[in-house]
Amino acid sequence: MPYYTQPRAAQVRPSRLAHAMKPACLAAVVALTNVLAAAARAEAPSGDVVMKAMVDEMARGMDELSLNDLPKPYFIKLRAQQREVYHLAASYGGLTNDSHNRSRLIESRVRVGGYELDNTNFQRPFGAAASLPLDDDYDAIRHTVWLTLDQDYKRAVEVYAAKRAYLESHNVEDRPNDFTRATPVVSSDDLKSITFDRADWASRLQRVSARYAAHPEIQDGEVRLFFGRADQWLVNSEGTRIFTSDLGGMLEIYAETQAPDGMALNDSKSFLFESTDELPDVDKLLAAVDTLCDRLAGQTKAEVLDQYTGPVLFEPKAAGSAFHSLFADRVAAVRIPLGVQWRDPSLEKKLGLRVLPRSFQVYDDPQTKRYDGKLLAGAYQLDDEGVRGERVSIVEKGKLKHLVSSRAPTRKIHGSNGHARSGGLGDPRASVACLYVRDEEGMSKKDLREELIEAAQDEGLDYALRVESMEDGGFMSLGDPICAYKVFVDDGHEEPVRGLTFGPVGDRAIKRLLAGGDTPEVSNFVSSVSVSIIAPSVIFEELDLSKVEEEFDKLPILRAPGQRGKDQAGATP
Repeated sequence: MPYYTQPRAAQVRPSRLAHAMKPACLAAVVALTNVLAAAARAEAPSGDVVMKAMVDEMARGMDELSLNDLPKPYFIKLRAQQREVYHLAASYGGLTNDSHNRSRLIESRVRVGGYELDNTNFQRPFGAAASLPLDDDYDAIRHTVWLTLDQDYKRAVEVYAAKRAYLESHNVEDRPNDFTRATPVVSSDDLKSITFDRADWASRLQRVSARYAAHPEIQDGEVRLFFGRADQWLVNSEGTRIFTSDLGGMLEIYAETQAPDGMALNDSKSFLFESTDELPDVDKLLAAVDTLCDRLAGQTKAEVLDQYTGPVLFEPKAAGSAFHSLFADRVAAVRIPLGVQWRDPSLEKKLGLRVLPRSFQVYDDPQTKRYDGKLLAGAYQLDDEGVRGERVSIVEKGKLKHLVSSRAPTRKIHGSNGHARSGGLGDPRASVACLYVRDEEGMSKKDLREELIEAAQDEGLDYALRVESMEDGGFMSLGDPICAYKVFVDDGHEEPVRGLTFGPVGDRAIKRLLAGGDTPEVSNFVSSVSVSIIAPSVIFEELDLSKVEEEFDKLPILRAPGQRGKDQAGATP
C-alpha cells in the first residue's frame, strides 16, 4: 500500500509519531530458530549509507550498552522511514495547497531481559524516536542513532526494573512470554524514482474543482491529491536487514452542504493509485464531481426519521464500513499491557465458537495488491517486525478459527503470522490488512432485496432500510449513514432518508446476519494503519436507528458569490 498523507513533524516520543504510513514491503519468514547476538554484526548492503550507519551503531549498542549491574540488551530493532510527499488541493478553481515535503525519522526498540520477560508489554513507554539528517552523511546519521539508542536503553532498564517489581507485588496468572523469535532476513529494493508534473496536476485540479460552481446546492468542495515515495530501513540484532521503496498516492473529491433545517451533510470519493497514469482523465473526474454533488444535493431533500428498528440492507461499501468497525479490530490478537485496565477488544475467548452465520468465511491476505483491478490500501509483503504477511483463515463455516498476530504472544496465540503494523513510527501491534468476507450462499442483488422486503413484512413494517454508504465508525460502533433509503414493502419503491444514527451493536447482531450478497467489493480505509475490507452486501436482521439529536448551524445568510453573479445577470431590469 502506498503512503498517502503528509508526515507530521518528528517528535522524540514514539507515541506522538502516529501518522498514515503503511508497513513497508519487507521480506522475511516465520520465526522458528534461536537468535545469535553475533547476527548484529551482519554487513549492510554496499552503498546504503543509512543502513550501514544503523547496523554499525546497533552492533556497538549490543556489545557496549550497559549501566552498572543492569542487564545489557538482548534485542535491538532500528527502523528508519523517509518520505517525499507532494500535496496539491484546489477549491472552486483556485489552488489552496501546493506543498512538497521530505522527512526522515528513526525509531529504536531496545529490549532487556529475555524473550520470556523483558521491558515491553507494560504500562510504561517503550522505545525512542528522532529526526534523521536528510543527507547521506554516515557520521551524522550514526550520531543520531547513538543518541536514540542511549535514550532508549536508559528507559528500557528503568521500565524492566519497574515491571519486575510490579510482578512481585501482583498476582498475574497465565502470563505469556513477551516476545517470540524470528529468522533473520536480508532484502533490498531498488530505490524508486518519483515522476510528478506539479504544474500539470495543479492545473487539472483547478479545472476539476471549478465544477463545484455548477452545483449551487453545494456550499463547499475541494479536490485533494497526495503523491509520494516512502522508503524504509529495518534492521535488528537477529540479523534482519531490509530496505523497501514504494510509490503511491490518493486523489479525493470532497463536498459538503446543509439541508434546509441546517443539518450538515458531506460525502467524498477517493481514487488510490501507484502511478498518476492510473488516475481518471479530467472529463471522468468532472463526471465524478457531478455524481457526488447530485447525490449530496438529493440528500438535502430527504426525510428525517425519528427512529427505526428492523432489518437493514448494507450495500458493499456500507458493509465494508460495518465489518471494519464491528469485526476487524476484534480478530487481532492484541496484547494488553500489564497494569493497564483495558477491555480486551479481541474475540480470542471465542476461538472455536460461531461468530458469523454458518455460510460465512473470512480470511486475511496481505500479499495480494489488487482485487478486481482496485488497489488494496492494506496490502504489503512483510510487516513492521520483518515477518512475512501470511494468509490467515479467520472464520470457517461461521466459526472463529484463528486471529491475525504479531511477535507479542497472547494467552492463546503464540506465534506471528506477519500482521504486526504501526501508524508510522510506533509500537507495532496485530492488525488485519486485507480482510476478505464471503457468503458461500450469497444471493444476487435482486434476491437480496426480496429477502429484505420479506424480513420487513415478517416484522409488520411498512418499509425496510437500505444503506449505500456511511461514515466509518469507532470500535463496535457503526458510523452514521450518508446515503440511506426507505424500501417500501408494498411496491418496492424507495425514498431517501437522512439524519439517522445507529444505536449500540452487539456480537449477536453480526452473528445473526440474515443473508449476504454474491459480489464482494473493495472498501479502503486509509488511516494510521490502512486496511482494506473486501465484502459483499449483507442484511442485518435488526438494528436500531434514531434521529440525530443536535442543534444545527443556520444556513448562510447570503448566496455564494458565483451564484449571486448569475442571479444578477439573469435578472429583469
